[in-house]
Amino acid sequence: MKGLIEETTTRWIEGTSSSSKSKTVEMGINGFLRVNFDLIIGQAGTVVTGIRFKFNSTEKSINLEVQTTPIEWPEQDANAISLKSSESTWIGSRTTSRETLEFKNPDDPVKQKGPSMPDSVLNSFVEFTSSSYETDLGQTVIPLFDAQPVFYYEGRRWLRGIGIMHKGKPGFGGFITPSIVPATPYKSIHFHPVPTNDTVFL
Repeated sequence: MKGLIEETTTRWIEGTSSSSKSKTVEMGINGFLRVNFDLIIGQAGTVVTGIRFKFNSTEKSINLEVQTTPIEWPEQDANAISLKSSESTWIGSRTTSRETLEFKNPDDPVKQKGPSMPDSVLNSFVEFTSSSYETDLGQTVIPLFDAQPVFYYEGRRWLRGIGIMHKGKPGFGGFITPSIVPATPYKSIHFHPVPTNDTVFL
């Protein structure tokens, strides 16, 4: 099926700094204190070819940015697919007004029973804080980062978009986790985003 990824061609590529100004930013008063939740989707006919996190020193926040690259898919040879790397561009959210994701007496999410569910909205953010003194003696920094892999359930595909979101259960600090939007091929070179309810997360 057109648009599927040939399994034998997939491999990890070691990341490199996208800018000479790249640096490590630690969590804390002198680093970042919050993460913004966004879903970044490229224009039609592009796929994701890179991600990076940008530090906003004024907000002390981490923001997701996505590199997108146009696809060149000659109609005379559907197998001669290539990426126009010279036309790659970085995109991110320009939202300046955001809602706060708040917790009420949050316990350590590792203690949570049952699945986590998405509970953040786009254009919102979460500030790191300590767990409840009543349930966890305030000894855990929440939310945690989710280390589970994220994948599309119908095989490997190009990605049209990537997001950062929060999932959890009431009474717990929850997890910061990525989400992906696969690119769905339609009529050879025309690509359309899958419906919102097809956004994939774990």
